[in-house]
Amino acid sequence: MNRRTAGWGTAIALLIPFACDTPSPETHSAGGEETPVEKAFEETREACEDRNPLRNVYFGDLHVHTRLSFDAWAYDVRVGPVEAYRFAKGESVFLPPLDAEGNGTREVRLARPLDFAAITDHAELLAETQLCADPESAAYDVERCQNYNQGGGEAVDALALVLGSEDPVRWPEICDREGVDCSGVADQLWTELKLATEQAYDRSSACTFTAFHGYEYTSARSISNQHRNVLFRGQETVNRPITFFEAPDPLSLWRQLEQECLLRPGGCDVITIPHNANWSNGNLFRPTRDLIEGKEEQADLATLRARIEPLVEMFQHKGDAECRNGLEGINGEEDPHCTFEKMRIGPVEDCGEGTGAAAMIGLGCLSRRDFARSTLLEGLREEAELGVNPWRLGLIGGTDTHNGTPGLTEESLQFPGHLGIDDDSPEERLGYGTLIPGGALANPGGLVAVWAEENSRNSLFDSLQRKEVYATSGTRIVLRFFGGPDLPANLCDQQDGVQQADASGVPMGGSLTGIDSSPSFFVTALADVGTEDYPGTPLHGVQIVKGWLDPEGNMNQKVFDVAGGSSEASPLNTDTCLRDGGGATSLCGQWTDPEWNPSQSAFYYARVLEEPSCRYHTYLCNQIPATEERPPSCSGEILPLSIQERAWSSPIWVSPGGDAP
Repeated sequence: MNRRTAGWGTAIALLIPFACDTPSPETHSAGGEETPVEKAFEETREACEDRNPLRNVYFGDLHVHTRLSFDAWAYDVRVGPVEAYRFAKGESVFLPPLDAEGNGTREVRLARPLDFAAITDHAELLAETQLCADPESAAYDVERCQNYNQGGGEAVDALALVLGSEDPVRWPEICDREGVDCSGVADQLWTELKLATEQAYDRSSACTFTAFHGYEYTSARSISNQHRNVLFRGQETVNRPITFFEAPDPLSLWRQLEQECLLRPGGCDVITIPHNANWSNGNLFRPTRDLIEGKEEQADLATLRARIEPLVEMFQHKGDAECRNGLEGINGEEDPHCTFEKMRIGPVEDCGEGTGAAAMIGLGCLSRRDFARSTLLEGLREEAELGVNPWRLGLIGGTDTHNGTPGLTEESLQFPGHLGIDDDSPEERLGYGTLIPGGALANPGGLVAVWAEENSRNSLFDSLQRKEVYATSGTRIVLRFFGGPDLPANLCDQQDGVQQADASGVPMGGSLTGIDSSPSFFVTALADVGTEDYPGTPLHGVQIVKGWLDPEGNMNQKVFDVAGGSSEASPLNTDTCLRDGGGATSLCGQWTDPEWNPSQSAFYYARVLEEPSCRYHTYLCNQIPATEERPPSCSGEILPLSIQERAWSSPIWVSPGGDAP
């Protein structure tokens, strides 16, 4: 826990200039071959007062859009990167609708500041957005710009259609116009964004806030989401963002980032974070064999993929992508908690082994690879085939806010939406969206929690890379998860249980290889205490989700209850949103897999469930008098009126033998 939620252990204060020298893998060319080396990523800053070898938990948001993004500007959002970082630290911002002077009219503020954030504006169309909006630019009077300046969903279409192209090029009527320099404008905006990020980073010993450089890579080929957030360790970044125009497929993106960052002298380090697989028709996590031919080439690509893409954002305001029942190819009982926050409701076409199109507008098939649990299983299958698992993915959450409001995740009457004028009224938030599915189908979004020694770039980035991170649906549950073959007994009864588990096992995101006895797991969870205005909800139970390959290569899943959850969830009155007691402030469990087979590869992750609480749209429904007609979203038949907020740990992988890929 961090200083806002009390700490694990005693903080160590070092009042001397501090340079982090944690070695991280990098490759350099030697004799025509790229060979891995260890390199220290140094950072000149004061040491953090709350540095803790057992790690503190820090909450943040790594998926945030501001007025620089083409869609946010079209939705009348005028919050910029500087204001968004200030919002993350606890200051207020003003959202649309705009007044006559072009200023936002709705004031919003975080109930609790974040510990870290990254502004990840769409790198594509940065210049076009600026040029179209500027009456002094040579492109302002272009018909496409005039259509864009009308605002709303049609305005987004006016610029964004190019992002669904198989052969993307910038709009020539804008960027090829005399007196227009799209590359120069984009470079200037990238520089401004980096300056805002540097200014937001607290390098003092208080370590109150960390800001990461980043952007969003926005491929929407076939109207299927293949987006990635590109996140840099420090102030060393690419000279200009590598966008969909320069890298029209993920393989090109990874290879260019490798060349322009990972292999570049000077300490550049980067990861990409895919998100919204649930909108991808199976395209976001296509098997390696579909991207390149030849087993050796596939193994090399899987290695690069695993290095550069260690995480998946599997929960945000556009829905949950943990799991979905009923998709073919996976054995195991139906999981009742896989119905949580789904954007596609009702029967859907199954993509099977193929892919589809148009998920971003709610159409096309759904693939098992649209969900994190199934993709983790596919990773075990790829490992068996290639010797490398490209999908040892840590699990994180985010908001994907387009309001410049990182971390605004409270389920409450005051939730203002995340899409500017597209959901700025109660009526719109109770509808089902316009250009893309949204409104009541959406939710306030999630958070990423990081276990790190301190709140600094190097420490947090190391944790992201080693996957000692977890996702939440917006709540601030404190979750720890350890595994090992020789964990001490009765850790839940020991005051130093976490320290013992840390010394004898591996934390979430780790791997156990070649063990000869059944693995055990230790999990602790503390309820989100909330605030006076937004009190937290007690915990209901802790589960461990197991996925494994059987000897025939079939994919299997099973859910085990390990703490709490022995009775039905406590009653909730959705008319008043008041609960009738029940739940726990903390839960702890220690569990040994009774079905472990030493010849099978498997993964395990913890899932923590809160007691039921009202979904955000329920508060809006309750404001409508019973004598008036309520919209369909208020019926409880299409969308649930209550939810169980939750947290998901990153997995721990168990391999039969050899080194973990």
